Amino acid sequence: MNLLRECHEGRLEGGLSLSLRATPDEVVGPLTYAMGGAAQKLRVLDVRVGRPMVMEISSGDTVESWELADVAALISNLNSLFVDQPDVKELRVLGEWEDALQVQAVTKPRGAPSSRR
Repeated sequence: MNLLRECHEGRLEGGLSLSLRATPDEVVGPLTYAMGGAAQKLRVLDVRVGRPMVMEISSGDTVESWELADVAALISNLNSLFVDQPDVKELRVLGEWEDALQVQAVTKPRGAPSSRR
């Protein structure tokens, strides 16, 4: 069976199927919930719609303003923010299936070198 289809059908642990029409502010909650750990404490302080959308977030002592063209950009920013936190899962974009972006939250390998930009 196709991995994208399995994710879309809810058969992958940590899998999410997100509408291609969804905006970053609409999916930040499900994404951070899937990531677990400290990601679940992330707070959205402000959202300014437009192209690109600007989302101001708070996580612990960190406050950042992110320009987000789409959900993939949000995923990249979330992964970068929590890269050094082993209790937070990494989000992986699997691709598109049935007009939805298929994403999986996976446990980080132990002892993996940091890839933070």
